[in-house]
Amino acid sequence: MTQNFKILFLFTFWVQSYSFAHTQTTDSTQIEADSATKSHVYPKRLAIVGGVTVFTYGYVYYYMKTQAWWKENPVDFHFDGGRDKKYARGHDKMGHFFLGSFVSDRMGALLRWSGVEENKAALYGALWSSATQFIVEVKDGYAPTYGFSWRDATWGSLGCFYPYLKSKSRFFANTEVKFSYFPREYGPIIDPTVRKRTATWHDDYINQTYWFSVNIKNNVRALKDTKFPDWLNLAVGASLDQYTDGFGQGNRQWYLALDIDTKRLFKPKKLFWKTVVNSMVNIKIPAPAIQFGRNVPFKFYPIYY
Repeated sequence: MTQNFKILFLFTFWVQSYSFAHTQTTDSTQIEADSATKSHVYPKRLAIVGGVTVFTYGYVYYYMKTQAWWKENPVDFHFDGGRDKKYARGHDKMGHFFLGSFVSDRMGALLRWSGVEENKAALYGALWSSATQFIVEVKDGYAPTYGFSWRDATWGSLGCFYPYLKSKSRFFANTEVKFSYFPREYGPIIDPTVRKRTATWHDDYINQTYWFSVNIKNNVRALKDTKFPDWLNLAVGASLDQYTDGFGQGNRQWYLALDIDTKRLFKPKKLFWKTVVNSMVNIKIPAPAIQFGRNVPFKFYPIYY
């Protein structure tokens, strides 16, 4: 990844987190009130959103064409030939779900910041993110070492509509999908197409963990009027062990861990600190965890990330 691309990514992430903080309430149980808000579009803000989106997508496309796998000489359009079933044992599908949810969530926040009504913003964000996932898959269909994958497109689209589901469901409004990454002693899996070890963190599925985090107090009625901390979550995570080789070998590892809802823990008042806190929404905070799974040793971690 080039330095310019890193700077652009951080800038775009900050703009999206700003809009997310500007429109996000700390108490996510107020979905009925939020959904009743009417649209009052601000043309200047909408123009900024459009400009940032077009510029970001254009630069990402340029990066993919010059630095990533799209730079390879294209071949005729084709579907995935079976590699997708074995590669990373399906763990990459969680990545597609997470990315689809992330883009949808941030696009929805940008639209809400522009004045679009809550439900419409969530729906438009989901549709935009889903279209992005589909277009990427179509482009992959012309890459010699890849191919159009219905599995990737499906899981990505499911993730895209997760934020929309959160705007409709009290339970899901108090949940979050999260990501953690820590390079351990074992390295990335071997890419079965190029026969070499992958070097980038986004392909290092062995050291990635994806989480589904549930707020305890807001989803357990018996705790509603108690002093139980409203920032404490329970999260279920999934990763792969070091025996994963890209050819279908390896084991799935599952985790049960405590988690922190940073919005409820810090409750920032100023917009700047709201932006900082909301940029951490999808990052799993290190916490005690239990590891389990088939052919995986049961293990307790005082701190797992």
